[in-house]
Amino acid sequence: MDLKEFNLANREIYIQGDISEESSAQLLRDIRNLKGTDKAIVDYNNTVLRYIYDAERNGIELPEFPLPQAHVFLTSGGGFVYNGLAMFDSLVDLSNYCPTDITASGICGSAAFLIFLGIPYENRKCTMNTEFLVHQVSCGYVGTTAAIEEGAADLKRLNQKMFDIISKNTKITKEKLKKVYDGKKDWYFDAKTAKELGVVSEIV
Repeated sequence: MDLKEFNLANREIYIQGDISEESSAQLLRDIRNLKGTDKAIVDYNNTVLRYIYDAERNGIELPEFPLPQAHVFLTSGGGFVYNGLAMFDSLVDLSNYCPTDITASGICGSAAFLIFLGIPYENRKCTMNTEFLVHQVSCGYVGTTAAIEEGAADLKRLNQKMFDIISKNTKITKEKLKKVYDGKKDWYFDAKTAKELGVVSEIV
């Protein structure tokens, strides 16, 4: 009886295009499928090893199987911030489950920038021509004055949440982010600047 090997091709996850309900759901499915496949392989291998070594009778405690690296590839200019936050949480969960790296290329902006930060700094990479974008959350509210005021307060809260995540996971200060917020600016920067700012650890 042979042990099963992990299929490394199944450990690649792609986040491309607009950040939306569809892309958020797809990421959750990809991670769930990865974990499910891992469980099937680990359970099978443990069964084989228990049989070979007669582990229960001999009192042998089987070691945990080390999980191979997962690789995430991101190209997106952004989208819906709520879906971006959900995907950020999903990547935090994935990186806690198994070693995970992420590579940005082309554009990594707005909600996608948050998603990128779901992976620890030492495992964040980008290609040399990648552009990054940070700006305040935007949305158009219609309706009564009260509804618009509530919407504005919600946007302010979301901006604070976004800036907290950025300042915690990079060298970008809250003072710098406040300037972006107050100036209502789109802040673009390149790969070299991203490395200086602690956004990426490596340019590939």
